[in-house]
Amino acid sequence: MPRKPRKTRSIIRRGQDIQSWVRYRTTVLRYVQCIKSPWTDEEALSFWTANRGEIMREYLDTMRKKGQPFQRPQEYLDELEAKHPRKRTGWDEWHEPQTAAGPGKLRKDPVFETNEEYLRRLGLLESWEIENG
Repeated sequence: MPRKPRKTRSIIRRGQDIQSWVRYRTTVLRYVQCIKSPWTDEEALSFWTANRGEIMREYLDTMRKKGQPFQRPQEYLDELEAKHPRKRTGWDEWHEPQTAAGPGKLRKDPVFETNEEYLRRLGLLESWEIENG
């Protein structure tokens, strides 16, 4: 009996994988639960770990083309904040909604420095971000 040829997946070049990762991480599609994502969080993290430098170059180039300064992959910010915590810049005060029991309680949430302030303080801004920021 003749054997059927075995089907194999096409191999995706490394650059296309990186572009796919950046595209996935820079869109809101990763937050929409009903859309099947090409990356699980674990796959995205392991791919980030293996290709960090190339991903950063592609990500920053994409942000420059989009005109969106001070953006970095969340994985990069997580690593950075583990070493250099963000500074608290103040407090945001707000009241809980009023109920039949009476007025809502006053709440205070800490406010931390923005990406721009954080990256500027650490000296991690790209030249195009400094010029346009």
